[in-house]
Amino acid sequence: MATNDDDLAATLKFHQYAIGAVPGPWTATAASRTQDPRRSHGPPLLERACRGAVLSSHPAVEKVYYPGLEGHSGHEIAAQQMSDFGGMVSFTLKAGAAAARKTCESTKTFTLAESLGGVEASSSCPPS
Repeated sequence: MATNDDDLAATLKFHQYAIGAVPGPWTATAASRTQDPRRSHGPPLLERACRGAVLSSHPAVEKVYYPGLEGHSGHEIAAQQMSDFGGMVSFTLKAGAAAARKTCESTKTFTLAESLGGVEASSSCPPS
């Protein structure tokens, strides 16, 4: 519940359960992808996720594996097959595996997870 008002939270909770006013995760995701970027607080979810390649300019990053980058080995075929390049980004750090693990553990938005199959923002550190 996105409120710090206990009375409002109780009212919202009642309505959620009484009339089913809670969209499922796929409905919410689809709705966020169709938002008009001029009228929302930012671009749709997928468009924001596709900006992940900005990591390539970070000084601690050794290499970014993302088909949206022109230097990626699969860029040409991805550009032919996709209208955008997706939100999955993989990268290696110059400082190595220990630094990668520390990065994954210290993020506030991403959860360290074994699987990237969910819709939540998650990260994994295969070397560990």
